[in-house]
Amino acid sequence: MTWIGLYLARGVTEPIGMLAQGTREVSSGNLDFRLQVRTRDELGILAESFNQMTAELKGSKETIELSNRDLLRSNQELEERRRYIEALLQNITAGVVSLDASGVVTTLNRAAARILGLEEGKEVVSRPYGEVLAAELGELRGAVEQGLRDRNLTPAREMRLNAVSFSPLADGRGGAPGLLIVLEDLTPLMRAQRVAAWREVARRLAHEIKNPLTPIQLSAQRILKKFKENSPELPEVLEQGTEAIVREVSALKRLVDEFSHFARLPAVTTVPCDLHALIDDSVALYDGIGGALKFEKRYDPRMPRVLLDPEQMKRVFVNLIDNARDAMGGAGRITFTTAFHPELEALRVEVADEGPGILAEDRERLFVPYFSTKKKGTGLGLAIVNRIISDHNGYIRAENNHPRGARFIMELPARKS
Repeated sequence: MTWIGLYLARGVTEPIGMLAQGTREVSSGNLDFRLQVRTRDELGILAESFNQMTAELKGSKETIELSNRDLLRSNQELEERRRYIEALLQNITAGVVSLDASGVVTTLNRAAARILGLEEGKEVVSRPYGEVLAAELGELRGAVEQGLRDRNLTPAREMRLNAVSFSPLADGRGGAPGLLIVLEDLTPLMRAQRVAAWREVARRLAHEIKNPLTPIQLSAQRILKKFKENSPELPEVLEQGTEAIVREVSALKRLVDEFSHFARLPAVTTVPCDLHALIDDSVALYDGIGGALKFEKRYDPRMPRVLLDPEQMKRVFVNLIDNARDAMGGAGRITFTTAFHPELEALRVEVADEGPGILAEDRERLFVPYFSTKKKGTGLGLAIVNRIISDHNGYIRAENNHPRGARFIMELPARKS
């Protein structure tokens, strides 16, 4: 008699039927089914294992369902957060552009599209940044290229009427980082600053004009008084009064002329120029004024001929030299340093002196019209410099030199044609 026949002879077909029924119940999804087998032989052990298996399956199913609910809730929270961040990005005034490691645009909000002058409704996501940034945004394209190459945090800088900052953007998967670009439209801010600056100009100009009017009036009144008295002192008073009037009128004329030059600077007319030759010509104007003023030139030999307005750039260099000479009391070293960045299509010019440097409270006002730290200064020299550099689509900033002195740094497009 076989092993199965032995159990059949003992009449234990009922546990086998219950096991088959339990298998069908479990396969249909009923994990609460349990076998009621009281035997202690192999079938009893099998039934106990079956019941343990269904209990574990039920526990696993409950754990999975709980995890699925938690995952669904997390996904809903992530989706709500994503929508919130998207709404936030679309409604902030700063432009935000993100690129992946290969330079493909992954995010571009409404403000960025407006600042970059992109057509409304034009789809730019998933396109290379070179196709998104127009040719006239070459300075920004060059900076983006450098940011993708260097993969490091770079300081904010001004480009035309925009402030631009770059920072690396991790992809969250350990891959090469992309680039996050934040654009800020400075047009309203600059407009407000200009209004405030011109108010200050009007106030200071009125004050400066009023100052020489007093001695002019007093001299004229004194001459008239001596004339009416037929005083023997009249010739002497007339000579003194006339000299005072001429002197003060000349000062007024000089003030008005300088202001007119600032207010009506001619439009920039660029031609291919040798930047180093322009600096040399400007420095040559100071030949013969004594050996107290020395010049050092550190030129980049790679500098090509670039499009500049030669006369206006000479005015920039002369104003900066005069500013440095006055700061040093007429004696000291002025250093010109140039650098060419072909990958950015940009050039850099630094003018450094050995004067007392720049006070922290003065740094933000250096280029404001009519602000001057000199007793006899008109406050228009650096304002004119800033205006000319801006008209060349460039940027100028000032900082302290080391170990002493001030340094003016100009960054300009290096367009060759």
